[in-house]
Amino acid sequence: MNTQRDPIYENEIISTVTGIFSHLEKKSQQSEYDLDDFYAMERMLQILIESMIGLARYVLKAQFHSIYSKSGEAFEELYKRNVLNDEDLKLTKKMVGYRNILVHDYLKVNPAITKQLVKNRDFLAIQAIQKKMLQQLK
Repeated sequence: MNTQRDPIYENEIISTVTGIFSHLEKKSQQSEYDLDDFYAMERMLQILIESMIGLARYVLKAQFHSIYSKSGEAFEELYKRNVLNDEDLKLTKKMVGYRNILVHDYLKVNPAITKQLVKNRDFLAIQAIQKKMLQQLK
């Protein structure tokens, strides 16, 4: 039972994150990074996490008629509704925490964490979570 779907929003999310995943994939292959690389990777990760948060809220509203303003609550609700599993929920909490540091405490961003997220291709887990959420809309 889905209502208030916005195909333009859904297509923009898919298009935007697909491009970012491609750019991060290229960055993951680099052996060294300069300061511009770190800033670019941080921004791309921030956009991915923001899109994951926005998509969670969107799915809850369109599919389940629920509105959540706090990202943690939205992911908890998706977990309760069996959209996300334990591992997904843990990852979303970590990613939201990383995003909060990027946005609110930018002086304490640890470049080693950003490098690790990209080198280890941890961003692909966001892609998997987004696919699960999009499946709810079908």
